[in-house]
Amino acid sequence: MGELSARLKTEIDKDKEGLFRPEVNQCSYAGAVMDRINEIARKNEVIMGVIGRHDAGWLSTLLSGNHTRDIIEAADFPIMLIPYQVRFGDYRAIAFATSRNYTDINVLESLTGLAKYMGSEIVVTKVADVFSNKKAEVYDLKHFFTQIPGKINYPKILYRILEKRTVINSLTWLADNLEIDLLVLVHRRRNALQKLFSGSITQQLAVFLNKPMLIFPSYKVKETLSVF
Repeated sequence: MGELSARLKTEIDKDKEGLFRPEVNQCSYAGAVMDRINEIARKNEVIMGVIGRHDAGWLSTLLSGNHTRDIIEAADFPIMLIPYQVRFGDYRAIAFATSRNYTDINVLESLTGLAKYMGSEIVVTKVADVFSNKKAEVYDLKHFFTQIPGKINYPKILYRILEKRTVINSLTWLADNLEIDLLVLVHRRRNALQKLFSGSITQQLAVFLNKPMLIFPSYKVKETLSVF
């Protein structure tokens, strides 16, 4: 970690006039990742974590656990999940998959702060029944997010209805067929019985989706959100 930090600092110190120059630090703690991640975040005032997707085989996962899954479940702050070998680039188009919970308005407000740095287009998407009135669904979706005057002021927001049989299929189709650079989800924790019989949509997508994902923890949305 010390060697990596030194290389990052050297890269940052190169002559790059006008570019943001972040401070690079490192820390190391003993213990399970999911037990220490929020402690690290509080001590360092973290507003977003970035992790690589866990791609170990089943034996490694059995012995050491899946850190990606554990962090998604435990984190009190947004997590950006980067699939293996995906190179960083500008997020020109960001898709926000909403279930139209009232707190999603706050998520979109927070997301606009991140989008403004790259002038990203935000596509707010909702999965609807295949027999639904698409125009009416789009109107209702837009009205939902603009019901509080002055709350959402970002100009580059589009609204799109997805008509597929399942949420997983719809979001996978969205990532595979449209030029989406980042998929945003709100992760809702499940009880022990739910974990036993079904994985969450977020956890299922995190396994195989080949696009970066930004995951907001639902229970923290009610309290506070990151200001990017």
